[in-house]
Amino acid sequence: MKGADSTVKALLRPGQSDLDATQRHIDKLSVYGLRTLLLGKRILTEGEFNSWYDELNKARGVIGGEEKKKKIADLYEKIEQNIDLVGATAIED
Repeated sequence: MKGADSTVKALLRPGQSDLDATQRHIDKLSVYGLRTLLLGKRILTEGEFNSWYDELNKARGVIGGEEKKKKIADLYEKIEQNIDLVGATAIED
């Protein structure tokens, strides 16, 4: 996954050893006006993925815009937690 540092930091697994150093790099890059993003990953078992993906496909089939959006957002919130920090990137916006 990738996203704004404030968003991704809230989803990281506790005890990320490189977070402080990564934050220092992000702070330096942002001084240059670059848009910074944190990168993270979470390794799922095949069973975890299959169960989540089945739920996602069911949610995609829901008729009704707001209910469908909420179900999908809830599923992504469920899976996007305990993320391991991979690193950071910066781009000109």
